[in-house]
Amino acid sequence: RKKPKDEYEYNPLPIGKKARRKFVPDQEKDDRYWARRVKNNVAARRSRDMRRQKEIEISMKWKQLEKENARLREELQQLKDRASELEKKLSEKQAGH
Repeated sequence: RKKPKDEYEYNPLPIGKKARRKFVPDQEKDDRYWARRVKNNVAARRSRDMRRQKEIEISMKWKQLEKENARLREELQQLKDRASELEKKLSEKQAGH
């Protein structure tokens, strides 16, 4: 089935390829290297935290939408029952005339 361009489809696979890890010999691990590592570790931690927060928000929204969906289904059923009841009364009135 073809999807419209504006319809989003979740794909858990990464968009790009991950860079291959390069082994850095101990003699090349200078202050600049460690500064980059610290900066990268902070960024990675921030990224993980943001992803976890987003997952929590999505989970909360999911639960809220499930509750709303259940409420709307109940309301729909009540409206169907009421419509059926009114149709029955109308047909009884029309049959009585």
